[in-house]
Amino acid sequence: MRKFGVLTSIATAVALACVSSIAAPAQAALVSSEYIVQVPDGHLAELTRALHSVGEVPSATFTAGPDAAAANLDQTQLDILSHTVSNLQISEVSPVYAQDIQSNAPWHLGKLNQTTATIPADYAYPTTAGENVDVWVIDSGVEKASYATPSSELYGRVDDSLGKNFATWDSRAANNTDDCYTISPPDGGHGTHVAGLIASNTYGVAKKATIIPLRVFPCPGYSSPTSLTLINALQFVYDHRRAGHPTLINMSLGTSAASGPDLAINSKVNYLVSQGITVVSAAGNDGADASQSSPGSATDSLTVGAVDANSALTSYSNYGAKVSILAPGGSPSGLQVNSVSAWNPATSIGMSGTSMATPIVTGAAALFLSQNPTATPAQVKSGLVASARSNAVANTLPAGTPNKIVNTAFMYLPSIPSVPSSGAPTLSSNSVSWQASGAPTNFPLTGYQYRVCTVTKNVCTESPVLTTTQLSTALNNLTRNTTYLVSVRSINSVGTSEYSTPVSFRTKSGLAGSATKVTLLSRSRTSMTMKWNRPTDLNGGTLKDYVISYRVGSSTRWVRVSDRVSTTARVVINGLRSGTRYTVRIVAKTQFGDGAAATRTLYTK
Repeated sequence: MRKFGVLTSIATAVALACVSSIAAPAQAALVSSEYIVQVPDGHLAELTRALHSVGEVPSATFTAGPDAAAANLDQTQLDILSHTVSNLQISEVSPVYAQDIQSNAPWHLGKLNQTTATIPADYAYPTTAGENVDVWVIDSGVEKASYATPSSELYGRVDDSLGKNFATWDSRAANNTDDCYTISPPDGGHGTHVAGLIASNTYGVAKKATIIPLRVFPCPGYSSPTSLTLINALQFVYDHRRAGHPTLINMSLGTSAASGPDLAINSKVNYLVSQGITVVSAAGNDGADASQSSPGSATDSLTVGAVDANSALTSYSNYGAKVSILAPGGSPSGLQVNSVSAWNPATSIGMSGTSMATPIVTGAAALFLSQNPTATPAQVKSGLVASARSNAVANTLPAGTPNKIVNTAFMYLPSIPSVPSSGAPTLSSNSVSWQASGAPTNFPLTGYQYRVCTVTKNVCTESPVLTTTQLSTALNNLTRNTTYLVSVRSINSVGTSEYSTPVSFRTKSGLAGSATKVTLLSRSRTSMTMKWNRPTDLNGGTLKDYVISYRVGSSTRWVRVSDRVSTTARVVINGLRSGTRYTVRIVAKTQFGDGAAATRTLYTK
């Protein structure tokens, strides 16, 4: 049977000898389509009726301040409401950012929030922090002292009652998942280090995730485990995973690339993924193609390669198309990745390898799952890859290796602005305004951008980036009698939100409405005298003339009255027949053409 080892930069077949300075731990700190529609005070009943008319019952109503209601609305319903309810203000329910900040965080955590060339000093993460997510760590166990007391780095984060020891050939009981190490020279402690990178107070990515240790590596000096040991551990996870808890497996281990992939291990990994278990695997430390080692070569594994603090792919990291994503793995001769020391859990120790990069990605997956607990493994994988920092690797990558460094800042995109409000459109201009958007403390807003689309031509143009204080804009050089859709998005250092639901408006047509109050002043056997009121809305045009015509009885032919060009709202029609029904049509004309017609049916004497 094939042997496999832990994947640090100086791993042997069985265990790891890591040397680094020991440091005291630092303090940790903290980190989360419905609409709210508002009308002026006293108009809640009108708003409620309008919502009922579009088939919605408010989920909540508010009367302190402007009257408002919360309701689930689609675009059609929003359009109807915006045209039928006066002074309506619509806001999409935005996320409220519950965010914790770990100040002066280890570099590997700051790098998770990196959006520029500089690694942030702080680590921002959602307060859910992997809560309710089970992470099964298949490794050398977790040192009990690292989670034994309230001051311990992993206190409250390890459930060894669910774990199991598969490395019983070193005389430990099956329920003993304690890590194993020797102090001089330092050796072992690999599983504790890995668990610390996932969930510890100071070094962990997902500080509320639950670690479940499955011990497959024996104490240093014993023979390596085999592929059968690993398959048994994977089966154990499948058999004992907890309902209601998203499940992750971390495997900072693998076979040697020299021996080629292990089809049995890969098949088992792929099956577990098909059953809803996300498996995160180390790419390996052979400096070879990751397709040659297992479990990193499993098609459905979330396979992790390593970069150093300068974002360069490390010389030891395996590479190629089987790698899904890259993460901080440290450098044996440079900056290593610190985590909990099994020798003295009150201190840290540095290690380097894809073994370290893997739990960092596992922690990011736990963050994702705690906010999206029904996400499939494919969605977890695609979500992390899509949100990774792209094209940031500092050196040339081997063919097929993704230029993607894991990044959790995607969780801190600004919120989508509310639906903009439209001003009063003219022939060629309008204004829109919007409410300020929310953004996380560490990633404040840097601006807004709006998009203007024409409905008929389906053409959109985007504005330059606006300042954070500009919450409205004038729109000029618009085409008359055209429907426009305007939406807004928020911007911060992480990226841009999606565009808001658009506000719809139509520029003035320039064509007059119909004349009103068409009145018969007098009539005879051969004539009529009529007057009317000018249209209430010229829609941006200028009144130039009234075009008067009539038709006789049921005829469809209109006869234009020969009169001079005039804007006088009065006409005398001569040359009519006695006792005859006439329909008179009055059309107000602007510089853009004929407007709407007003008609009146009358009889001569």
